Amino acid sequence: MDLKGLFSQAKDSLQEKLIGNHVRAILTKYPDAKQDLVQHYVASQLIRRVSGPALSLGVGLFKEVVDGLGTLAGTGPTKGREAGFSVDDLGADYAGAMFMSPDKAYKKGLFKHTETKDNITGLGQGKPVEVVKKIIS
Repeated sequence: MDLKGLFSQAKDSLQEKLIGNHVRAILTKYPDAKQDLVQHYVASQLIRRVSGPALSLGVGLFKEVVDGLGTLAGTGPTKGREAGFSVDDLGADYAGAMFMSPDKAYKKGLFKHTETKDNITGLGQGKPVEVVKKIIS
């Protein structure tokens, strides 16, 4: 296995150890929730516990910018896939960083995408106005 493969395997293992049980618990309660959004939510909660909400939101935004740049450049985590930057992911990050309960985040629709990868209309995935409406509702 090459170095890149080792890092990928280590990342997956660490992610499972840190947030896996929490993600599974939420997905068991809400089976129609999107796993990637629940992962963003749980990871943001973890970062907030350690560093506070501002850093948690900053890490989430940084991750999306890196994903978006990878989409444009055809490299990085997204390897040029059509949906790198995701406003939907940022909505889930916000819910986790602000310690919104999973029940409240689910009821607000923050565990559902506003735009699928098949119908992207902007520069990334998600409809910003819809995500903001979910947050403030």
